[in-house]
Amino acid sequence: MKKGLIKINLILCLTLVFTFLTGVAIKADTNNFLETEFAKYQVGETIKTLDLGSGISWTKTTAFSTAKRGSSIATDSPEVVNMVSVKSSNEVRIINYTYRPTSAGWSLQSLTKMVNQFEANNPGWMVMAGVNGDFYDISANDKALPYHTTGSTISDGEVLRAVESKSVGWTNSGDERSFLATSSLTFTANHNLAIYNQDEEIVATFQIDKINEAPGPNETAVYFTYRYQAGNEDPNKYYEVVETVPSSNSYIVEKPIRCLPTNEPEIYGKGVINVENEEVALEFGQFAIVTNNQVVKDSLANNKLIRV
Repeated sequence: MKKGLIKINLILCLTLVFTFLTGVAIKADTNNFLETEFAKYQVGETIKTLDLGSGISWTKTTAFSTAKRGSSIATDSPEVVNMVSVKSSNEVRIINYTYRPTSAGWSLQSLTKMVNQFEANNPGWMVMAGVNGDFYDISANDKALPYHTTGSTISDGEVLRAVESKSVGWTNSGDERSFLATSSLTFTANHNLAIYNQDEEIVATFQIDKINEAPGPNETAVYFTYRYQAGNEDPNKYYEVVETVPSSNSYIVEKPIRCLPTNEPEIYGKGVINVENEEVALEFGQFAIVTNNQVVKDSLANNKLIRV
């Protein structure tokens, strides 16, 4: 969507429904409930409704849920639920957003500051509702890359973290059925290199054949320095493996927009190439492309913004 066509666009951040535990008595509607293998949810009484404009409404209700995990005893929880409803539209999006204090790594942050950063980085969009996410390394137990999500993270079509796991998401396509869910989100075996033009449109995509290893004939590799946990040796310690890029056929991003390297080996990296054909020991948070593929070289000759 081109800027300027819509004066104010709307964002619903992460999810449409968020709950708060409460000690109040709940009168559940026995005719209005959802039940699955592990949980049961009953709608209670409506406390308040509010029209937020632009087709968005807010409803506050009481509810009652029963959850069970494995062989544990089911627990009953009275709740007060805040629900935001909106008709699916291209001008309204549900997104997951991760705070970026620096270009490398993950971070804890309050919802308010996440909203402020998102709106500053996305002019024309306004956040209408949001909830802080769950399922991440909240205690920074992974010293190599603390606070990362425990599951997959895909935002605006970009795979920030790839973990085969149960996942939910939204297409933001404007279709009536825009909600997605899967019990096993899987990914391709290889990373891909996306190359952008000056309008930040993807003009070419290539398969990456090697990771931190010299590419063969007609192959392309990605290089990045990564960290890994020391493990039982010392849970508060990590090691850093520094990778050095060769002096030929190399394209280096020293100051990426974002770079999330792991020792899986796996990486999400996006940024502008600013050094070429130099031998460089990469710092953590930098990445590089090394290629023997002439088509890739030709594409990188005029386009410097890349994503892995």
